[in-house]
Amino acid sequence: MLFRSFNGGSHGSYDASFYKYLEVGIQVPFSTGTDWMQYDFSRVYVKCETPISMESWMTGFRAGRSFITNGPLMTFAAGDASIGDQIDLEAPETLTFKARVMGRHDFGAAEIVRNGEVIARVPSRRQGRHFVAEQEHAVAVTESSWFRSEEHTSELQSPDH
Repeated sequence: MLFRSFNGGSHGSYDASFYKYLEVGIQVPFSTGTDWMQYDFSRVYVKCETPISMESWMTGFRAGRSFITNGPLMTFAAGDASIGDQIDLEAPETLTFKARVMGRHDFGAAEIVRNGEVIARVPSRRQGRHFVAEQEHAVAVTESSWFRSEEHTSELQSPDH
C-alpha cells in the first residue's frame, strides 16, 4: 500500500497512530482535523478520478487516495500505482518509487519509508521561490510491505521561519 503522511514532530505522530493498522494489513483512509492537535492547519488532499464533486472526493477518500499536509504538496508513485493503491505481486519484484515534495518553506528532506524503516532520503533544495525534493529509487520487494513518503524536518518549524 502506498500512502503519504505528515510528520507530526513534537505534537504527536501518525506513525504511532497508523503503523499498527498497516502492520496487520488494514487499509486506512488518512485524514485529519483541528482536533488532531497537529501543528498549524493540516489539510487533507484526495485524488479524484472524475471531475471534483462531493461524491468523487468521498470515493477517492474511501479508496485511500488521500494525503495529509500542513503545507508541502507531493506526488508519490510506484510504476502506475499511486497514493492509496495496493500492488499485488505474484513473485518478488523490483519496483521503482518516485516521490516529489514541493513547498513554500524549507521542509528539510523527503523520505521513502518501508514498513516503518526509512529506505531513502533526499534533502530539499531551493528552486526559484519554493523548495523541492525529488527522488526515484528501485526497491526489491520480497515480502508483504507498505510504503509511504513524507517530508521530514528535524524540528517542527513555524511557517514564519
